[in-house]
Amino acid sequence: MNNPFKISFTKEIPDLDKDKIIELFLINLKGTLYEKVETESNNRIIIKGEFYSFDPTKNVPWNLWTGFSGKAELYFPKENVIVYSVDFSYGIISLICGLFFFLIFPLLFSFAIDRIYLGFLAVGISVFILSIIIKLLLHRHLFNKTIRLENRFTGTYDWKKILKNKSDNELENIANGNTILTLEVQKLAIEEIINRKNV
Repeated sequence: MNNPFKISFTKEIPDLDKDKIIELFLINLKGTLYEKVETESNNRIIIKGEFYSFDPTKNVPWNLWTGFSGKAELYFPKENVIVYSVDFSYGIISLICGLFFFLIFPLLFSFAIDRIYLGFLAVGISVFILSIIIKLLLHRHLFNKTIRLENRFTGTYDWKKILKNKSDNELENIANGNTILTLEVQKLAIEEIINRKNV
């Protein structure tokens, strides 16, 4: 039986470079607060999330996993086709648990359900549903950035060209992490320093 709470994003790409896509996908995945990543084979990456975490640092809007998705997969079913599927069952379970809590709460404390409470309940459900939609859009955004071969940490800048024009001192500062630039840019700065030494 197909999971009704699973969505897949599919794209056909001519001259698909699987290794490059996988490498870039793993880079773009950083910071989304997944629990673990497993590689089944060269053609399938499995990302696992958790239903609940006691870690307060995971209760942030950009967490695409905790309480939303238990599993996502990136795979290549055909030669030039890439698929990213997201199982958002945890999000639906969280919605149902929240709804159950709001409905059982008045019964536990013996007070009547009035219009204000129903209005509050409607707002709560709307926020939950909006949260699920936003997280699905963020997953799609992650997939789209990857298939466009964009690194979300380096932006759309041509860092190799930018770093070629930097002085040796500026490169050293970037390579040593003495700037606010990302680790990816830092690695490119190290590569540029090595290239200059080899010339």
